[in-house]
Amino acid sequence: MKIDKYFLIVLVCFISLQACFNTNSTECIKGDCYNGPGMINYENGDSFDGNFLDGQIVNGTYTFNNGTKYIGNWNDGMLNGPCEIHNNDGTMYIGDVFDGQFHGIGTYSSEDGSKWTGTWNNGDRVEGNFNYDNVYNPQDIIGSDSLQILELIKGDANMHMIDIDFNGVKEKFIFDTGASDIFMTPSLLSKIKSSGAKVESLNIKNANAEIANGELIPIEYVRLSNVKIGNFIINNLIVSVSFNDNSSLLFGKGALNKFKNFSFSKDGSLTLVK
Repeated sequence: MKIDKYFLIVLVCFISLQACFNTNSTECIKGDCYNGPGMINYENGDSFDGNFLDGQIVNGTYTFNNGTKYIGNWNDGMLNGPCEIHNNDGTMYIGDVFDGQFHGIGTYSSEDGSKWTGTWNNGDRVEGNFNYDNVYNPQDIIGSDSLQILELIKGDANMHMIDIDFNGVKEKFIFDTGASDIFMTPSLLSKIKSSGAKVESLNIKNANAEIANGELIPIEYVRLSNVKIGNFIINNLIVSVSFNDNSSLLFGKGALNKFKNFSFSKDGSLTLVK
């Protein structure tokens, strides 16, 4: 099973705000809109509340007439440095900007609830992760051993199974190297919730998983803690949950990204490095 991770990200098209200063009619409604703090309304319905220098905006909040807001620092009419961009369609960017483009470290939040955090270069994503990805964090792994070798259970048709303990709720999963993440059924999630485990929904809308025949099925992303794999306890593990109980329980390689390193041999040995 392959998790559908192709959420559309529409990057903000940054424009120079210099044109706003050339409008025929503006109104300074508070403070000093030339040198110092002030608030100005522009003829086109935009406004700026912040600090001015020689009649140019320096830092503060620029609100467009459609409700979009830019919060940060400007240089020659362009955003530069740490900023917040709140678009009127619900998308948002919080991070670094250089000459009006995402550049540095930042988080882009889509309308569907998915988020991408990482390094940007002139508006392009370079390296990072979505909020529904499992990523390595040594603080999420509890265990005295630095390395474990697990012998997986041999199943039918040369498949291997792996035992997973969710806060005391134990189940066997198919170890599927073609699957992206852990995939479970709603009934299993219900048992885990009844055990008192902490379950957090990521509230990502319209998430889908692609099954072996190419069909897309709706899923929910949740975050679980106190998940035992071998002698390791894993916290903040992202799991995909189907909306019916007809699906198989799959343990995909993506879940192993919670570890510093891992390897799997054809004879069924799984090595996990803390």
